[in-house]
Amino acid sequence: MVRVASRGGPRRALRFVCCAGAALLVLLLHLAPRARPTRGREVLGRAHVGTGAPAGARKDRALAAVTSANVTAATAAALCRDAVAVPHDRERAQQLAAAARLLGECRWEWSEEAARDLRAMLRSCCDARTGLVLTRGDAAERPGLAFEAATKTLHVTPQLLSVLPESSPLAGELHGRCAVVGNSGALLGSRCGRSIDNADFVIRCNLPPVSGNFTRDVGNRSHMVTLNPSIIKERYGGLHSSESRSRFVSDVTDYGDALLLVPALAYVHNLLPALRAHRALEAAGARQKAVFFHPDYLRRLARLWAARGLRPQRLSTGLMLASASLTLCRQVHLYGFWPLERGPDGASLPHHYFDDRPPRPGAHDMPQEFSHYLLLHSQGAIRLHMGACT
Repeated sequence: MVRVASRGGPRRALRFVCCAGAALLVLLLHLAPRARPTRGREVLGRAHVGTGAPAGARKDRALAAVTSANVTAATAAALCRDAVAVPHDRERAQQLAAAARLLGECRWEWSEEAARDLRAMLRSCCDARTGLVLTRGDAAERPGLAFEAATKTLHVTPQLLSVLPESSPLAGELHGRCAVVGNSGALLGSRCGRSIDNADFVIRCNLPPVSGNFTRDVGNRSHMVTLNPSIIKERYGGLHSSESRSRFVSDVTDYGDALLLVPALAYVHNLLPALRAHRALEAAGARQKAVFFHPDYLRRLARLWAARGLRPQRLSTGLMLASASLTLCRQVHLYGFWPLERGPDGASLPHHYFDDRPPRPGAHDMPQEFSHYLLLHSQGAIRLHMGACT
């Protein structure tokens, strides 16, 4: 939870009020329904402000009208006559940034009770220790496995069983402090590497760079790293050649003994690249082992978050890993989970700390996920690191 001492003069009293206000604002943002985009995907239009106004001025005035709290139906109809694409959640993103900045000024304090309650809720359906990784024993008990995000079913064959672990490699006692590292551009210049590497268990997303100049900001220790099959295709040509397989095996040495967690059964087209990655590592005698997300776990997790108002096309990898960590770890710290275009200090950010490649539109609802992180941070259930680490 966020705490500030109420004694110590007007400055501390003001800070106490700000922190209490930030927690309340996060709660209100979390509970408030999101505005639905209009037909034609979030296009509200260029304001009808006269032909003499420059294009930039028309756009600015349109944005001002759209973000106003008292836009009437008639005004909206007028705006739709000419047309500039305006993200329907622009105002919400600004509110989230304001709440995050206020929370960042508060002293965070871990609440063992809040963390325990959250862990119990997740374990009731989605215990990562036993359910996150698809095992041979679980797959052998059924004739087929339904893909997570497709309507088809995969027939369980001896060949599939041969690449699955006999039991979950995540089973066992809770880790102490865990670091889940996202890929936000907010990590640049954060100097969070030491804090991340001091964690007992470090989880990363989609083979991010951790060496060279990045280490100071993101650390270099890893225990579990996700590997999206799209990376196998785009970065390694699908692992069809011996050269690409050698390069892949060489690249993953940056992650030490980490498990490589692959969503092999999310979509039908994910399976073959995932199997090639597993075989490449096995053939090379690599220290890293490829394991597969259990599709049943991801479906249950999506239902759990849907019951709490989060219904994107698909949960982001970051939320999947943050959720899993809450059943693997006693205390969870999130780094690089800032989804907004401007950082906590208002400066423009690249999308990732290693590139500025935009996300695929419509797949995830990152601002809504962020509102959940802010709420859990304000309760002391998790620590959401925003800005530089000290």
